This record gives sequence, structure tokens and C-alpha cells, in this order.
Amino acid sequence: SFIDSKENVQGNANRYLDLSSYFIESRFCEYQVWNTQIKPEIQRFVLEQVEPTIEHSIHLEAHQSIAFTLGYYAHQKTQKYLYPIQKGFNAEIWEYSEGNMHFEKELDCHRAFVTDSEFVIINIDLMDRHLNDDIRVYAEEEFPDKKVDVVDIYPKVPEQRYVKDGNQCMKLAMETSEILQSLPIAIKRKQWRLVFTAPNSFLVFLGQYSTQFGEIQLMEYDSKNFTYKKSILL
Repeated sequence: SFIDSKENVQGNANRYLDLSSYFIESRFCEYQVWNTQIKPEIQRFVLEQVEPTIEHSIHLEAHQSIAFTLGYYAHQKTQKYLYPIQKGFNAEIWEYSEGNMHFEKELDCHRAFVTDSEFVIINIDLMDRHLNDDIRVYAEEEFPDKKVDVVDIYPKVPEQRYVKDGNQCMKLAMETSEILQSLPIAIKRKQWRLVFTAPNSFLVFLGQYSTQFGEIQLMEYDSKNFTYKKSILL
């Protein structure tokens, strides 16, 4: 979905989904466009181009909402295997296997629930950005007359490059899913608004575990205006 990386990705892919035309004038688009045009394109791509039982390496030059939605439609029960190519010093395919995962718990969770809240903001910060206070300021400014629950999920020992490889990335996605599934039923029934500071690889993996979460409203961060904008509703 990033226009400046279009040719590089297309030239190195066997199958290609070009969403850049929706973002020609801005990094953002209208809420209706996210949901009536972009979301169906991702769903169709997963259905028609991602074959079951075949391993696919995924090169993502795309918004976080697109990475999550790709994983969401290629969820665990579809038997569609996605291994993201994670950018870094050396781009590498982030494969994983349960035998290579260390299952000691790495994540903490802080919950701030209020009575009669209208929705829940899920703040997943794996890159030590300390956004928990910013999220609360955003909620107070954007919804001054509404009550909002906030759930913060973050590493016990944070650092900016916390997620190191595919095994840890999938393990963190599984652990995040467990935390979210353990939330009280009253919280599960509300709409969740997901805010991320995490690699796109993590979002693909978490998306694969998220079909059981209920209604999910994905959010994109607007760095120019220091706020969040709604994107895809799942």
C-alpha cells in the first residue's frame, strides 16, 4: 500500500496485491474506502491467491491494518501458512516452529476498566514507545463524553527492537491472544479498538488468532496530528 515501494515489491513477487492507488494523496483514506474497497480486496486475495497447505513468504510494504487483516483472513483453520519477510539489517523470512519457542511468559498486561464503557482500546506496545499515557489523552480528547476501557499489553523487559525472530514473534502473538481471551466476558462483548506499535510480522501472526475476538476496529496512527484514525472493521 506504500506507493514508493510499489515497483520493488512487484518485481520480486510471484503474486501481488497492489493497494497503493487508495493512498495516492495521503497515507490515510476514508473509513468507507477501508471497509468497502480495501477489505474486500484483501479477503479476495487470500481466498484466490493464497493456497492452503502451501508455505508462502509474505513481503509487506503496507499499513499495519493491512498486515493484520491479511492474517485475519488467512486464520489458523484455513491451513494457509504465511511467513513474513521482516525488514532489518538483513531481510529474512520469519519462519517458526513450536519446538523452537521458549514458553516462559514475556508479556505484562495492565487493565483499566470503567463502568458502562462504550468500547475498549487495546494498546499493544512491543517497541517500548510508552504510549499508555498518550492513549489515555487521546481517549479523553476524542471522546470527552464517553467512558472508555483501556488494556495495555507490553513486554516485561521492554526494548525498542524487542521482537528478534519468527519463533519469538509467533510466540508473542500466541501469548497476546491468550491475554485477550482471558479478559472478562463483559469486555469481550464490546467493540475492541486495536492500537499497535509492533512489527508487521507480529500483526500477521496475531491476525491469524483473532477471528474469535468478536468485533475488532483497527486503528492507524496519524503522526502529523498525533491522533488515531479508524481503518478496517472486522
